[in-house]
Amino acid sequence: MEIHVTSDSKYDISVCVLTYRPDVEQLFTTLTSLIQQDGCSYEIVIGDDGTPAFPQKEIEQWLFHHGFTDYTLVRSSENRGTVHNVINVLRAAQGRYVKLISPGDYLYSKHVLADMLHFMEKKNYKIAFGRACYYIRRDDKYYLVNRMNPFHLRPYQEEDYAAAKTSYLVYQDYAVGAAFMGERHLLAAYTEVILDRIIYTEDAIYPIMVADDIRLGFWDANLIWYDYSAGISNDSSEKWRARLLHDSKVTLAIIEERHSDILDFVFASADGKTRDYDAYTRKREAYYAEAQRMLDAGSYLQNIDPGELEKLVHAEVVLKDVISYPVDNFAGTCVCSFVYPLNNLREVLQVVLRP
Repeated sequence: MEIHVTSDSKYDISVCVLTYRPDVEQLFTTLTSLIQQDGCSYEIVIGDDGTPAFPQKEIEQWLFHHGFTDYTLVRSSENRGTVHNVINVLRAAQGRYVKLISPGDYLYSKHVLADMLHFMEKKNYKIAFGRACYYIRRDDKYYLVNRMNPFHLRPYQEEDYAAAKTSYLVYQDYAVGAAFMGERHLLAAYTEVILDRIIYTEDAIYPIMVADDIRLGFWDANLIWYDYSAGISNDSSEKWRARLLHDSKVTLAIIEERHSDILDFVFASADGKTRDYDAYTRKREAYYAEAQRMLDAGSYLQNIDPGELEKLVHAEVVLKDVISYPVDNFAGTCVCSFVYPLNNLREVLQVVLRP
């Protein structure tokens, strides 16, 4: 995919906050985690997807009160879905890199933007993700969750891009979209590919990138506090599952359009000459059984300082009672955030499976 890059970057990073009917308290906490960043130049672009009575004046007053002026507000007159909201903020952004974030997700500490930027520049990555520290809010306390997407980190830690491609495309072991940062022109180009075809799962661009052999970098440090109890990919209603399943089907169809051999790659038999769906099912089950063993054996949480979250939320963060769920308890339909149940996977693939 040819991407034309121009030298139109005013900032190192554009942090783009995606909103729709936001919890104002969470939005301001997210903004607090942004305006305290140091070590690089950045702007904030707030994109709203048609919220009725959007609190624009309240947001502008908050930013003025905190002395932050490098911001842009982009509002849609109607609700068109997350992908349209993303393309709107990308078109308004002026940073070389873009970090997408939603209310309830917070940058881990005040230096992570600069650290992530320096990592990507040093390694020459166009797209990369960091560690997400998952939390759930219950009553007035915040509980950390022993969780990481992707489950298997070794391919990224060892920069084994072939293994990472297999994990992503064969086993759908995706990195959580909220933990990514990427070059603006790259994100814009791939978002244009999915625009008007995919509605909600903006992070569908990442498996398409992987299929196109774009390397995913992994900054092995804490980048964000991730609200595991929020977001469309955690909505278990039948309506949302149907919507996300549709987006998942379209994502795989786009990959198949660009790479006609993708299903041979995913379902390859031992000799590599035919497709073996039963063998694939066994391999997939073994892959996630190993993920469960890793989850049981230790914690994904590394170098966690609960004080960083407590400074933002002004509430107790419980570290000693870390919550852990079985791997299969995370099965969902969001193409870029969670593991497909095996029965749903076959349904997703029917859109591109040939007799």
